[in-house]
Amino acid sequence: MSARSVVVRATRSFAAALLLVAACGAPAPTPTPETAASTPPAADLELGQTFWTYYDPDLERVVLVNGAQESGPSKPIELWTWDGADWALLDSAGPEARAFAAVGRDPERGVVIVRGGLSSSGVEFDETLEWDGVAWTAPSSDDAGPGWREGAGFTWDPATRRMLLFSGGANGEQLRDSWTWSGAAWEQVAGSGPRPRFASLFTEDWSGEGGVLLQGGHWVDGNDGGFLDDTWHWDGDAWTEVAKGSSPGPRVNAPGAWDERLGGIVMFGGGEGPTDAGTNDTWLWTAADGWTQLDTPVPPSPRNAHALTFDSKRQVLVLVGGIDRPGGAQRLDVWEFGANGWREAMPPS
Repeated sequence: MSARSVVVRATRSFAAALLLVAACGAPAPTPTPETAASTPPAADLELGQTFWTYYDPDLERVVLVNGAQESGPSKPIELWTWDGADWALLDSAGPEARAFAAVGRDPERGVVIVRGGLSSSGVEFDETLEWDGVAWTAPSSDDAGPGWREGAGFTWDPATRRMLLFSGGANGEQLRDSWTWSGAAWEQVAGSGPRPRFASLFTEDWSGEGGVLLQGGHWVDGNDGGFLDDTWHWDGDAWTEVAKGSSPGPRVNAPGAWDERLGGIVMFGGGEGPTDAGTNDTWLWTAADGWTQLDTPVPPSPRNAHALTFDSKRQVLVLVGGIDRPGGAQRLDVWEFGANGWREAMPPS
């Protein structure tokens, strides 16, 4: 029997998140990339409970790595591309999709990495997958890795030139460790730092000598829990808390992305409390000035649990999806943030 916190789940209210949900029975074997289901996807993109986006410099498009629904039939991981006007299916022959997995991209090796997460039926995935643009593989690694977990922060670290994973939850507990992935093995690089949490904004910082920025998130301890408003920076060796000053305040499910046009990390929206519909403010973080709220006329509607990434070719920040209230379903719309502020690129469906 295992217990999983549900506070990270975007469809659950915060009150429900203070409960622990027990999942009984032995999980089914994890499908390998060679034996994964190959169910054809729907004709149109349907967002999973969680998903992730990145910019592919070879395709010159934003790519969406779709996750699983919280319940229902299993389906393969789907990859879709966005060109500024339409979505196109890139691949649907991967392993089983999963929700609340750690997903990131190694820009030097040109691969997408998926670690951990849950299937729609509650299977816990303790494995590392990689997509090289052609096929999915499961690189071998020893047993000394981070183990199964959900809701961890995961991104490229320009300082160490490796992928960095932080915290997340497993078996009713949240973890405080930090790990790097080399492409062949996991290495624990820190056992202290920020308070354990389900990470919110967790993204690479390309300024100066690089590193990773962490903002907000939420914690659970038994039947208690709360939202966090702290900001931390990883420099490749250790975590340091950044002085608050002006800051976005407590946020959950509020992603951010490095904006090369502005030379900093942009964060949009996110939840501020257990019952709110989310926010629709836009913030910029730079190493020199910390957090600054941007004046953005006609922003997207309030939301959380969306995805955010920068399209280098078109020099715009691309926002995809999100929920408009606790317990709401993911809706598919696309907004873009450029020199003239926000514009709606695709209405919600």
